[in-house]
Amino acid sequence: MELRDGLTINDLAQCDVVAYILLSDNVQPIANCRTFTLDGVPHIDFIPKFDRRYSAPIPDDAIVAKSVDGEIGIFIQSASPAGLLAMKLAVLNKLTAHEQN
Repeated sequence: MELRDGLTINDLAQCDVVAYILLSDNVQPIANCRTFTLDGVPHIDFIPKFDRRYSAPIPDDAIVAKSVDGEIGIFIQSASPAGLLAMKLAVLNKLTAHEQN
């Protein structure tokens, strides 16, 4: 994991983040995520209100950066386990939204 902008692994212990899933032609942001550490490994929880049910380890090739306003973003490849989970959740979210309309 590449930490930028002076961030350390301790900064990821329990914080609100935005996940950015890197697709071949664009970036899919997922707001309101939260990080936590499990057995010394940093994880990202994509839907914190379900208490880590939809979480995955932050991939080794992820980039973690802080924006000028202090927001922490985690950039994840879509082919990683965390990226695949995020994409499945995004598809389910779109299907659910479509069914409600």
